Amino acid sequence: MVILKLPHWCIFFTLGLLWLPPLSAQTKLQSQVMELLKSPVLAGADVGLEVKNLQSGEELFALNKNRLMIPASNIKIITTGAALYYLLPDYKFYTVIYGDMDDEGVVAGDLWIKGHGDPWLLPEKVWYIITQLKRLGLKKVRGRIIADGSYFAPPHHARGSEQDSSSAAYMSPAGGLSVGFNAMGIHIKPAKQIGQPALISFEPSNHYVQTEGHIMTVSDQTSKILVDTVNEPDKSTVWLSGRINSEDKPKVKWRKVSPAALYAGEIFKALMQEQGIEIAGKVEQGFVPEEAPEIFKYGSLPLSEIVLKVNQFSNNFMAAQLARVLGAEVMGVPGTWSKGVQVMDAFLDKMGIASGTYVLGNASGLHDVNAFSVGQISQVLEFMYNQRHLRTEFLASMAVAGSSGTLKERMRQAEAQYYLRGKTGTLSSASALSGYVVNKDGEDLVFAFIVNHYRSPLVDVWGLQDKLGNLLAGSSRDSALVVGARSNP
Repeated sequence: MVILKLPHWCIFFTLGLLWLPPLSAQTKLQSQVMELLKSPVLAGADVGLEVKNLQSGEELFALNKNRLMIPASNIKIITTGAALYYLLPDYKFYTVIYGDMDDEGVVAGDLWIKGHGDPWLLPEKVWYIITQLKRLGLKKVRGRIIADGSYFAPPHHARGSEQDSSSAAYMSPAGGLSVGFNAMGIHIKPAKQIGQPALISFEPSNHYVQTEGHIMTVSDQTSKILVDTVNEPDKSTVWLSGRINSEDKPKVKWRKVSPAALYAGEIFKALMQEQGIEIAGKVEQGFVPEEAPEIFKYGSLPLSEIVLKVNQFSNNFMAAQLARVLGAEVMGVPGTWSKGVQVMDAFLDKMGIASGTYVLGNASGLHDVNAFSVGQISQVLEFMYNQRHLRTEFLASMAVAGSSGTLKERMRQAEAQYYLRGKTGTLSSASALSGYVVNKDGEDLVFAFIVNHYRSPLVDVWGLQDKLGNLLAGSSRDSALVVGARSNP
């Protein structure tokens, strides 16, 4: 056996040994990938990479494939794969309206709204629900609006939230009844007169929030806007400070809002009133009584379209919702993160990834509480590829190089454009790109590429990942000639 001596550049990787076949069997592709990984962009970084041919089952390249790393949003590959596997592509999330409505369109008592974890219940979907209520004749509610989010149980934040106390929208909590990702847009528009407070409005419009402070309109300074939300059990306060230049265009800041069910109820109430439905009472959180009659049942987009939005745009809130719905549907209501973990553990076990060989801290990849190897990520991708009834929907959920999602502006006018479908992942300490690519022979390759603790600018790490994608898309069996092998006489 010929032993391949590792070149000096391997000291950069500090993660173990690079596995490759002996030099006599080292292909041109392997040689090209090795040259790529010599890049100074990876100096001091931890790197894991695996590439396999899905048709032949051949492993084309492996570097530290069993080393646990921070996968960032590559965790969503596992979350969406498990969701499709257990719930199936046509699964829908329901939001149900209950109340005792008479022939005159009046609900004498309370109107209940119960959610079932819909990750895509946007304000325009709420508007549609209300138009349907009007079509059914609803004109007035004499009682309260009761928002029921009991399909999920606390805690609504997964691990990692303790690392970030900000009110940024990406920190929004999960909720059994949630509208608009549990986030609110705060629009800031310069006043017409210098020295006056800027004009503030909310998207969607609601009476749930109140404001404290102001943002002044100035003429001789650059804009500096500070917006934060403080969430209490029965209200949210938006704290405003700073300044906006009078010549600036209006700006919007998105911030998390909670409790989820109470905020959702306020959105329903505000939009009902906009459409002329009278609401006498206030919004409260509560539970739908068993005897309450159903007025209208709204079904979401099918799961196949939901996972597309999760993966193409790397939506953290939607991933968190999926994990809890998995817990509720497979383990029983209410859905919780701990139940979701059990289901995802069972999913990974089906492909031979044993519990205890990885760390699953949350469903989105946010923060550094997850740890998986590129070999494990690659296994999940290969498993989903081999599920004939799920393959199309799962592959379609991935961003397309140079075309859509988080890869829309990457690998444009290059070999991988349209031929690579992948899931990105980005944290301050981790960058990942994993997925599928079609080579020149029309064969499907699966790859997982994770870089941790990089010191170079993130855009340079992306550039290196893109080079790998282009290299794989441009490869073929005919061109993958062995390096160092002698021709037979």
